[in-house]
Amino acid sequence: MPLAYHEQEDRRIHIRMKEMLERLPRFCSLFFRGIEPRTQSRTRLAYAYDLTVFFQFIKYSNPAYKDTDIRDFPLELLDEINARDIEEYMEYLKYRPDEDGEGEVINKESGIKRKVSSLKSFYRYFYESEMIKTNPAALVRLPKLREKRSSDSIITKLPGSSMKWNPATA
Repeated sequence: MPLAYHEQEDRRIHIRMKEMLERLPRFCSLFFRGIEPRTQSRTRLAYAYDLTVFFQFIKYSNPAYKDTDIRDFPLELLDEINARDIEEYMEYLKYRPDEDGEGEVINKESGIKRKVSSLKSFYRYFYESEMIKTNPAALVRLPKLREKRSSDSIITKLPGSSMKWNPATA
């Protein structure tokens, strides 16, 4: 009997998650195992993507880890990072090279906020589990999302018509 859609999707996410964990530092599996009872599989997969970007940044920006396979990064690395490093990471997220190095990825405030939120959860887990001594992510403020201008959401009914006009799309 074929699997229901949600079962197929869970299976796909589980397989993708295993692939992602093969590229992340070994200690990341502790984090994902620890948050599994409280999070959805899609959330964990998003965290894995976000953490991959973070560790690529470490490899790219820190000469001490330039020649180290990301999988071999030690847990102690987390204690070497400070709040300024995370702020530099946020700057890096705005325009960063894509995975194959052929182009670039541009993140808006919402994308940066999500990636930093993932990092904050990651640090909080290891700090509260007493596996690291510092939590610099707790010192970094999330980017403020720009609010839509009021004219972006105005819809006005045209006189004598059932049609509506939105000046933001005109």
